[in-house]
Amino acid sequence: MRRLLSSRIFLHSALAVAALAIAPDVAHASGSYAGGPPPIPKKTAEHGKIYELGQMIYAGKVDLPAQNSTLTQGQTASLTKLQEGLANAGVKKDLVSLSGRLTDAQLKALESYVHTRYMGK
Repeated sequence: MRRLLSSRIFLHSALAVAALAIAPDVAHASGSYAGGPPPIPKKTAEHGKIYELGQMIYAGKVDLPAQNSTLTQGQTASLTKLQEGLANAGVKKDLVSLSGRLTDAQLKALESYVHTRYMGK
């Protein structure tokens, strides 16, 4: 009986040591995704439309009105912060030039696109 108990303890100990030995290899097994942008989020159809609008604004494919001085101040702060986030992600893009030309919905769409595409949020 003692021999059986002793062999079980040995077996359990050996399995525990083996599991701990391969644990670091398992932790490092995941790598970055292959190049290219992440897919458009499929949370909701509405979120997908917001993402696409933000993408079009970012690419300059949306005709924007002339600068509105009443919107400029509030949008400048938001766009500066967004542009700094892009710079931290290694992307150079002048978003502050859009200040005062976006509606609230367009600004939110642009923020959503940039956060999803470049900042992983």
